[in-house]
Amino acid sequence: MLFVQRMACFSPSVPRHFLLLWVQKQGQLTHSPQDFYRADYFFCADMDDDWLDKLKAKGLIVYHPSWILECISNRFLMPVSKYVLDGE
Repeated sequence: MLFVQRMACFSPSVPRHFLLLWVQKQGQLTHSPQDFYRADYFFCADMDDDWLDKLKAKGLIVYHPSWILECISNRFLMPVSKYVLDGE
């Protein structure tokens, strides 16, 4: 129940196993344009992901999906700051 009541939008470049882990831990996935505006998290595969600039242009904070693994490993929502894809 780690990600219960949290919705995430994943770039098509993010490996499928991250989506499966998200759902296994009770997270929700976006499925519609309306869901996109309700999403709590946006994930891209890396700094070269085609979606990254588009999401950032909308003022969204985008994360690397390895944050999901760290949360699962620690059984706790870990700080996200080091997983922000911002080029810094």
